[in-house]
Amino acid sequence: MVRVKRRLAELGTLTLISVSIIALLLYTSEVTQASKNGLTMCLSVVIPTLFPFMVFTSMFIKTGGAGFIGDTVSPILGRLFGVGRQGVSAFVLGLLGGYPMGARAIAELYDEGGINREEAEHLLGFCSNSGPAFIFGACGAGVFNSVRVGIVLFASHVISAALVGVIFRRFSPCGDTVSVKKTHVYKPLTLAFVESVRDAIQGVINICGFVIIFQVLSAIVRSSGLILTGDFGTLTEGFLELTAGIYRLNVSNYIIAMTMASFLIGWGGLCVHCQALSYTVPRGLRTHKYFIGKMLHGIISAAVTYIAVCVFG
Repeated sequence: MVRVKRRLAELGTLTLISVSIIALLLYTSEVTQASKNGLTMCLSVVIPTLFPFMVFTSMFIKTGGAGFIGDTVSPILGRLFGVGRQGVSAFVLGLLGGYPMGARAIAELYDEGGINREEAEHLLGFCSNSGPAFIFGACGAGVFNSVRVGIVLFASHVISAALVGVIFRRFSPCGDTVSVKKTHVYKPLTLAFVESVRDAIQGVINICGFVIIFQVLSAIVRSSGLILTGDFGTLTEGFLELTAGIYRLNVSNYIIAMTMASFLIGWGGLCVHCQALSYTVPRGLRTHKYFIGKMLHGIISAAVTYIAVCVFG
């Protein structure tokens, strides 16, 4: 029985890859344009915004800054989430840097010995979040042409991430006190700088690869007619690739558009998830809490935004 299941899984995988290759041949012009769009997005948005932040965030962790943040806010957030001081810093860094900085910070803290395996898997559920640059820039100003909308979306996003952390606290295997797997040794500035630049180059290339391939996948699905028009089509495309879904929003229906935007930002999209998994899978970290957390984040964030818009207008 196990062998049959394995063979069926292999057949399904080969079929999916074969269909994808055929689609690349059928929609050559659309695929080419999507690849160009993805590359343009990387050069104009991803690299300028993420690369510097990846370098300095990594330096921050390697030289002990993450521990400083943890010491500062852990008396409150640590008890709220049931994590240690290093874990609190991953939550803060994830919110400041945006996708996939939270997952990257967790992976680095795990590598450096700041958190153990159980806490790393626990943190994945609520620390991989969008940053203010994307929400205020792409969503608030770019789609809704309103800073006020950006404020509402970002506030909903932060509140919802915190609520997911509180919910996860009940199921945390770590308890209120988390021990680290080994002594955390901080590195001198020069060594931390060199290692951080090297790691950031590898990380940004990895992210850009996912951005381009998901632009291509979205174009194929759109060209084949599998993505429908209207709100359902927007959610389907955003489920795959966040930015594509956000830019398809129909802002004429203000409340619905903001609610959908909030859900998509909270969920993140499969493209973002692949970026996060590229840091967790090589380290053998389980990701079931990650996916549960992201779906919860999207649902709670949508509800918070809907209530806020209805109440405050």
